Amino acid sequence: MSLWQAPILLYMVKFGGLKDCCILLNLSHGSFKLLNGVLLEEDADKGREALNDMKVYKLSIYQALKVMKLRPDLQK
Repeated sequence: MSLWQAPILLYMVKFGGLKDCCILLNLSHGSFKLLNGVLLEEDADKGREALNDMKVYKLSIYQALKVMKLRPDLQK
């Protein structure tokens, strides 16, 4: 983890999103790709539904995408 990524995780932990961060960081490759694709679409309702399906309730779509960027092995 680089120095600029640490404040993101601290922010998430401070506001109760630690469990949600762990869920996102431990997704399988396929689930990660599908969720990332849905979150990058313009439809906020679909993005929120997808996060809820993954049991991620406290993070916004923007926050979820920031957390997902912490996984460099699955960025491609």
